[in-house]
Amino acid sequence: MIKKISFSILISLLFIYSTFAQKSFSGTVISSNLKDTLSYVNIGVLNKGIGTVSNEKGKFELEFKEEFLKDSLTFSIIGYRSLTIPIVDFEKEKTIILEEQITELDEVIISNKKYKSKILGNKKPKLLASVAFSKIEAGNEFGIKVKVRKPIIIETFNIAVLKNEYGILNLRINFYDLKRGVPNNRINTENIIIKTELKDGLITADLSDYELMFKNDFFVSIEFLEKLNDNKEITFAGRIMKKSFTRKTSQASWNQVKVGFCIFLNVIE
Repeated sequence: MIKKISFSILISLLFIYSTFAQKSFSGTVISSNLKDTLSYVNIGVLNKGIGTVSNEKGKFELEFKEEFLKDSLTFSIIGYRSLTIPIVDFEKEKTIILEEQITELDEVIISNKKYKSKILGNKKPKLLASVAFSKIEAGNEFGIKVKVRKPIIIETFNIAVLKNEYGILNLRINFYDLKRGVPNNRINTENIIIKTELKDGLITADLSDYELMFKNDFFVSIEFLEKLNDNKEITFAGRIMKKSFTRKTSQASWNQVKVGFCIFLNVIE
């Protein structure tokens, strides 16, 4: 029988901010070829907890307090150069154009070496904690550090869900390098989008086609791509005596949580 300690960490309560005297902005993000709208662009004020993600049609809406008018918004997505624009330069309706960026991939070397399968991260334990999310912002993200002793290739990503009241979840898997033990730059070169309506159990994503190879410690996360604000809740399994990082929305600073989300990877090394 699995025992559960309910930490009930309501992530939304960690990042409450006032809605008084807010300004609103909406727009569309497109590619520099002026043809393609860009889905799931991270948009926000760096390290301020204010941000969002563009939808499947590249459109976005963002609200912020007047005190942030002196700040700038940063737009970033894999495959394009990040763009930072002062908020005061925006009009009410705006089209944001991002320049494509060519990324050189590391050479993949295939040898006759015999590989062995391994699991890295936090498997679901017999004694677990529950971490509840409510009033989710687009760009809300959380994950764990993964230690690497030998070079690995990632096969699958897994995360344990205890309860999902929202139905279909639109999620993105991200990988980051580390700086002083904290997530730093995103290092995967392709967007990894998954959709699921799993109510409880293990969400598993096959990543074998992405050729994700790591030689050093890294950070892996799951990101909500839509705002979920219907007074419902999603609860993930966690491990006590472990640590994770989470952030409220796009471009926000990372915060440490004293419970390890049950995220684990099937790898070969």
